[in-house]
Amino acid sequence: MRVTKIQWIAVGFALVALAVFAKRVLTQRAALQSDPNGVRDSRDYDRVLGPSREPPSDHGPFELLSKSATEQSLEISYFSADSGQYDSADYTVEQVGEDQRFSTDAGRLALEGMALILPEAGFEKNSRREPERFFHPDLAPYSPDEVESKFRQRWERQISVDSLFPTVRFLFSTPDASEFLLQEAVLFDARTHRLLGNRHSSQGGADSPLAIDMELAAWHSGPVDLVVTAAFGPVEQHLLPAEEGAAVRFGRLEVKLLAVGEGVQNGWSSSSNQGTNSIFINFEHNPIEEQVTCVFATYPGAGWFPISFDLLNADGEVGTSAGSARPGEIVLVSARQARDSLAAIRINHYPTVRRLVFRIPEIPGMPEQNRGVDNLFDVVIPYSQVHAEFEFRELISKTVQMSIRTGGVTGFPARYFPKTFVNTTAREVLNEYLAALPEKRLARIDSETGSIELEAPLAVRLLERLRQLTRRFIRL
Repeated sequence: MRVTKIQWIAVGFALVALAVFAKRVLTQRAALQSDPNGVRDSRDYDRVLGPSREPPSDHGPFELLSKSATEQSLEISYFSADSGQYDSADYTVEQVGEDQRFSTDAGRLALEGMALILPEAGFEKNSRREPERFFHPDLAPYSPDEVESKFRQRWERQISVDSLFPTVRFLFSTPDASEFLLQEAVLFDARTHRLLGNRHSSQGGADSPLAIDMELAAWHSGPVDLVVTAAFGPVEQHLLPAEEGAAVRFGRLEVKLLAVGEGVQNGWSSSSNQGTNSIFINFEHNPIEEQVTCVFATYPGAGWFPISFDLLNADGEVGTSAGSARPGEIVLVSARQARDSLAAIRINHYPTVRRLVFRIPEIPGMPEQNRGVDNLFDVVIPYSQVHAEFEFRELISKTVQMSIRTGGVTGFPARYFPKTFVNTTAREVLNEYLAALPEKRLARIDSETGSIELEAPLAVRLLERLRQLTRRFIRL
C-alpha cells in the first residue's frame, strides 16, 4: 500500500506526540526514594484523631427478615443501613503528657512499659515467645525483680509472634478495671502519619497489667503515636429479656437481640444484597457442658462500642464466658450454660469515652543499623518470611510506607513460597519481587500519588505507544 504525504505527516505528528508522552513519563517518575519524615496519605490518622461521626437521626430500626436454624447452624437475614462508617458513641481526643499517665474524674490509664520481638529463623507463625527485655516508657529496661513482680505467671510475659514484621506489646495499668473497657488501640508513625498496627489481642487481670499486642509494620526507629480508645464508668446496667427482638438504646447506640443459638460459634460468613444482610453461623457442641450463643445486631456498626454483655440465668448468675466475635454489625456472645437456663442479658454501658494519644519517642529493640535512615528503601530487614504473593507486596509496601500498583501483573512460579529474607534491604526485596513476576516490570515512584508503580520497561512502552499512534494516523 502506498503511503501518502498526508499519512507521512500524520506519522510525524505521532512521533511528536510520542516524544511528549516520553517526556511526561520521565518527568513524572522519581528515583526509589521514601522519606521517613514526609507525611503520607493521612486519611486513617485524620479519621482516628478527628471528631466522632454521628449517624443520621432518621435511620430505620433493625428488622429481622428471616431465620433458619438447625442443631449445627443458624442463618439470619436482617435489614439495616450501612453503618460501619459511624461511631457508636461520642468521644474526646486528648494528648497524654510526657509522664504517659491519663487521669480525670472519668478514670485513669497509664502506660507502664513495652516490649518487642523481632522475627527470626525458627519462628513458627502464632507461636509464643518471651522478649529479652521489657522497657519503661522512658526506655529504661525493667529489672529482673520488676519483671517478676509485674508478671506472676511466666505465660503472662509471652507474646504471640508472626514471621512477617515485629510484634510489640504495650503494658498499661488500670487502677479500677471494673470501670474500664478497652475499645481500640491503633499505632501510627508520628512523622508520616502512616498506620503501623492495630490491636490484635489483649490480656490482663487483677494482678497483672493490661497487655496490648499488635504487629509493628516497620523496621526503623522513630516516634510513634499510640491511640487508645477507652470507655470509663460509672457503669450503667440494663437487663434485656432473653427474647428475640428485645432492644435497648444507649445514646446513639442501639442493640437488638436477633437470635439465640445452642452451642459455641466456631465460624461464620456474611453477605449483603441491596440493604438485606445475611449471616451464617456454625455451632460447635461440647459433649461435656452445655453452651449458648446470643446473636445481637448493633447500630452503628463501627468496630467498637462502649458496652459489654453478661448472660444470666434465672438466679441472676453470670454464665462463664466462652468467647465473642464481631462480624460487622453483628455481635456473637457465647457462654457456658444451657440455652434453656438463659433468662436475661445484662448490658454494661461505659458512658465516658476518651481517645488518648500516647506519644512514644521510639520502640526500643528495633534494628540499630536502621537508626537515622534517610531513605526507607535502604532499611535493612534482619529476618522475614513471606508465604504468599500478597505478603510479599505487604512486606515491601509497609516497610517503605508506599502502596504498590501492580498494573494487573501477578502470578508467581509454583512452589515459590515460603521465601525467606535475611539482612536484606527493602530495595533488594523489591528487586526479588520484580524478578519473580511472569512479565518484565520495572518499579517507579509516581510523584503525584506517592505510590510504587510496576511498569514495563520504557522501551517496550514507547514502542507500544508508537504502534498505537501510527495505526491511528495511518487510518486517516
